[in-house]
Amino acid sequence: MRNKRGQVSVFIILGLVALLLFCLFVVFERSQIRQGVEERKSSETLPLEFMPVKSLVEGCILNLAEEAVKKLGQQGGYINVSEGMFITSDPTSSDALVFAPGSKLVLPYWWYLKSPNTCPGGCIFSSNMPRLKSHALKGERPYTDTSIEAQIDRYINNHLEACLDFEQLERQGLHVQVMGEPVTTTSIGDDVEVRVDYPLLVSKGAVKADIQGFSSTIDLDLRRIYNAAASLAVSEANYWFLEYNTLNLISGFSDISPDKLPPTNAVRLGASPVYWVVADVKNRITGMLTSYIPLIQVYGARNYRKRVLPDIIEQAAYDNMVVALNSSDQFRALDVGFIYLAWWRPYFDMNTASLLKGESLGTILPLPITVQRYRFSYDLSYPVVVIINDPSALNNRGYTFQFAMEANIRGNQPLNNSMGIIEYEESLFCNLGNLNVTIIVKSPDGKPLSGVAVSYICADQECLIGETTTEGLRAALPRCINGLLLLSKEGYLPRMRAVEPDDSEISILISPLQEKRLVVQKKLLKKAASRWEFGNQAFELRPDETAIVAITRVGSAGEGGYSTAAEYRPGQESSIRLAPGLYTVSIHTMINRKYVIPKRNEQRCTAFLICNDYTIPEVELDQLPSGGVELSNKTAFWIVQADQLANADEIVFYTVSPDLISIPEAERSVSDLNKIGEVEYYSKAYRTLLEPELNS
Repeated sequence: MRNKRGQVSVFIILGLVALLLFCLFVVFERSQIRQGVEERKSSETLPLEFMPVKSLVEGCILNLAEEAVKKLGQQGGYINVSEGMFITSDPTSSDALVFAPGSKLVLPYWWYLKSPNTCPGGCIFSSNMPRLKSHALKGERPYTDTSIEAQIDRYINNHLEACLDFEQLERQGLHVQVMGEPVTTTSIGDDVEVRVDYPLLVSKGAVKADIQGFSSTIDLDLRRIYNAAASLAVSEANYWFLEYNTLNLISGFSDISPDKLPPTNAVRLGASPVYWVVADVKNRITGMLTSYIPLIQVYGARNYRKRVLPDIIEQAAYDNMVVALNSSDQFRALDVGFIYLAWWRPYFDMNTASLLKGESLGTILPLPITVQRYRFSYDLSYPVVVIINDPSALNNRGYTFQFAMEANIRGNQPLNNSMGIIEYEESLFCNLGNLNVTIIVKSPDGKPLSGVAVSYICADQECLIGETTTEGLRAALPRCINGLLLLSKEGYLPRMRAVEPDDSEISILISPLQEKRLVVQKKLLKKAASRWEFGNQAFELRPDETAIVAITRVGSAGEGGYSTAAEYRPGQESSIRLAPGLYTVSIHTMINRKYVIPKRNEQRCTAFLICNDYTIPEVELDQLPSGGVELSNKTAFWIVQADQLANADEIVFYTVSPDLISIPEAERSVSDLNKIGEVEYYSKAYRTLLEPELNS
């Protein structure tokens, strides 16, 4: 009997839930119908002589919306890529890819290695994939909202006045008076719908009318294109299809031959070893990527073609270059392509200075046959641009959306991300707010700050809560064990604060970043006979020398992470922003000119007195790595005191620089290049002499 009562209770509850959902659906449908009726009434009741005003405004809205989505498509979902991103000409040290030298076209990475290329472990990956939908469903969206919908809103708001030419209406006897600023609300679904609240008072003679609501719709399924792009970025982040394709190509193009790529693992009998010049290997890798990355296909895409080849090995290689996704249906009407261009300089390292050769495993007795093992490790990072085209969009005019991703291989394996499986779908968790709090953010002088972006983090969920005013921010946070607020504002150090279940008002101080002039100088390692000697005198960098400075603040409890980077060139103003605290410093310098090591003949003998003559070929480097410095827990952090920073106008960083460029060409040796890889050793050995200086 008790079980039956329990069952009856369950059915009653389910019935009530179904009734509630039905009521909500009816209310929503009626509100939508009412909104449509009101819009039709507005159009029907507008005097005919005022229709040119509505047509002019909605024509401008349509043109601006199309301009916005085209800019977003060309630049990976961003109208202005440079905002909040570190962009440099080095593709694998940047948050976005500069498409061509001197080009203004910049593509943000939707998946890339955020840490330096030389990160020893626990490397951090990141994504600049923007959110498609805004959290704010209506009204003016905050500047911190970088969703695609919000970007379209701002573009139209900022350009609508310049687009409108009311003078042509004046000649028709129509007088238009603007009564307020435009407020745009974009909604992206199967098409792009744009509504603009723009109050106008229109008159013609004695007849007057208020016109406020305008709308336009673009024939573009941007949601489908975005989801297709996002699924590719998620697949790369979770399953490394770029890295595995690259490793397959390296395997297919490698052999124990100077005309091939060095093999990852091979053995050969023979006394004469094979040599490879690292610079040549890098060039071959670049050529291989340029030719074969465009062969990657997405299964189910409109331009997918099954390739049938007579050779079984070639067929397997091509089959591996097909990306198959669970959501392949969404690609059916889309063309998808991948490109790598030769001028996108990859990060490339084979854990040796400039020359590769096999390792002798000994001699097979009694015959004088040497066993050579060729085992090489590839470290490689390079960008790929993904291009998605919908030929039927915009009334068959076509639409293109493109973005960048980065492939990362270390030690012949995909470099794993530390974030686990990532997703791109919107989370329902953020809509479950039931903990009401007031958040007040202040500067160190106690004054409330406006414009502070507030996010809420619970486990792997992150919700954009809003932006503070001088009166704070009232918010409803989802309940969470160990929930954290993340506060960020341009020009300030990020701050984190735990949220307690009984919090009703949270007051937090955040510290401003201080901008200081940046100078990089070098202290030379000079070669004297067979020894290298360190000199403490500081020198300016050469006119053709460049330094990349990257600093990371080691945050204490309650502080968000902060990293920044800057490029320094002699004779050009450079600056860097930081706050007091503990920092790691990583600086790499490069001389932008050719460096040649001439061909040399050498004789080497085994333990069995079997000698062979070797010719080490000429080595030519397009650029010469000239040194750097590493300040970290291994060599001692850089400590920035508050009083020192406040009183300083300039920060001078010192690097260790092996003076290779001064060695006469005839005396240069491949072994000299090994000094470049010993920067960390010298940073530790001469740590006190390499302490950065804060000068007033």
